[in-house]
Amino acid sequence: MTAVSEQGGAPRYSDVEYVFEAHGSTQKPLREYVADLWDRRQFIKALAEAELKGSRSNTVIGELWSVLDPLVQAAVYWFAFSVIRANRGSSTEYLSMVIAGVFLFNLTRIALNDGGRAILKGRGLMLNSTFPRALLPISAVYRGLREFAPSVPVYIVFHIALGAPIGAGLALLPLLFVLQLIMCVGLALLMCTAIVIVRDTSNLLNYVMRILLFVTPVIYPGASLTPTLRAILSINPLFALFASYQVVVQGGVPSFSAVLQAALWSFGLLVVGIRVFRKYEHSFALYL
Repeated sequence: MTAVSEQGGAPRYSDVEYVFEAHGSTQKPLREYVADLWDRRQFIKALAEAELKGSRSNTVIGELWSVLDPLVQAAVYWFAFSVIRANRGSSTEYLSMVIAGVFLFNLTRIALNDGGRAILKGRGLMLNSTFPRALLPISAVYRGLREFAPSVPVYIVFHIALGAPIGAGLALLPLLFVLQLIMCVGLALLMCTAIVIVRDTSNLLNYVMRILLFVTPVIYPGASLTPTLRAILSINPLFALFASYQVVVQGGVPSFSAVLQAALWSFGLLVVGIRVFRKYEHSFALYL
């Protein structure tokens, strides 16, 4: 703070120090917080749609990239594992499995990448408006859902054309997908909090996604792993979920223990994500 000196008009500095600290005294109860998010659901959708259109505005085929990109990735993995390495087993069955895995993993990738950076990307909006900050990472997850949606009919066509089996496990697909969305929200809340507080986390995120791709049964059958390796990789939150997806795609029914493990990881990450995000939410402005 400054003041004007009575003698010469020169600025005089006060000895008073002003310290700005984040506090949680005005934190709303969780029920009211969720109600605020629900009241702004149309804004969440509009923000996601704007981001989606903006990211494809300079491309010729637009939103088709959300389908073509994972399809090309799946084709590369299929060629590497089934053609070059002459992997044993049905080549078409593997192709069906890897297409489904890449499509589903792409949803988690968007949730972590875009959701993790949502607060930094929306700092202008956040510093000039009052709203539940969780709106930003949740909007990123919704964007991932929008990008995933066109891949569903595409995969159905591939699944039928490749002659992949259809079993009773299909009835569990909605449950598994809901668990994945819950997990995505929890991970997005955790990751965006970490990135705001420790910026280096943003650079590490790219490596984390690469590691997750290879420790999650996306491009290889989870059933082909040895019991020891499977036990080690099961500490990965995505492992049980994607292993269950693979069983369904191959015409089987995932075990109760696998679905239960996926559910525990999903709800556990959501609870931890909410608690951590809400704890630091009021201090985000100090880091931006």
